Amino acid sequence: MPGTLIVPGVVMAVVPARAGSKRIGRVGRVGGMPLFSRTVLSAVNAQFVDQVVVSTASQQYAPLATSMGADVPFLRLSEFAADSTSIIDVLTHLCNELGHNVSLPE
Repeated sequence: MPGTLIVPGVVMAVVPARAGSKRIGRVGRVGGMPLFSRTVLSAVNAQFVDQVVVSTASQQYAPLATSMGADVPFLRLSEFAADSTSIIDVLTHLCNELGHNVSLPE
């Protein structure tokens, strides 16, 4: 349901995750744990973060993120999951989907 995840005064951490990302590369594991899992768990366990939202188009990452305590309110559209997609586009799409209308100047 749009708008349900944006609450004034709540600190939200956003984890953008794209399977097969070329920007990050095939990092694999960090300290024996996949980089994606380490990132989500670190955000979930952060003292001053109230909510963790994962933005992904991956049907593999979404259930993994929710099993670690993060919210995945929807799967990201493929147009926001390309190699060339900027983080600004991802965050704007996420905010708009959650009912917080955002527009950035060109």
